Amino acid sequence: MTRFEYKSIPAPKKGEKARGVKGSDARMAQAMTTALNDMSAKGWDYLRADTLPLEERSGIRSKTIHYYTVLVFRREIEATVEDASTSVEAASSQTDAPVLDAHDAPDTSETDQTMRTPRRDLTATRDH
Repeated sequence: MTRFEYKSIPAPKKGEKARGVKGSDARMAQAMTTALNDMSAKGWDYLRADTLPLEERSGIRSKTIHYYTVLVFRREIEATVEDASTSVEAASSQTDAPVLDAHDAPDTSETDQTMRTPRRDLTATRDH
């Protein structure tokens, strides 16, 4: 199974001057090209651009919503499935990890997750 990691960076807000590039739209395209090529050189593939709202304070009591554009990149994680299964086997072979019995498992029948009591430390109460 292929796994990816993601990274987002702010989109350029100003155009970039370059030789032969005239006009604000061409300068903005140049800034985007530079950003995409920089990330590509680091091994990241461009995925999409997202515009996200962010509520910010403006004054003492009021808030305004500003919209920011981010560029989203991804790259494949180099871990293979065999590496993942090896790490799972190594984690299960450790003897210091507490084992939950059926009566120690938390009650999941409640719909309100905030009403649950905190988990007990099983290592302090269990006889070895």
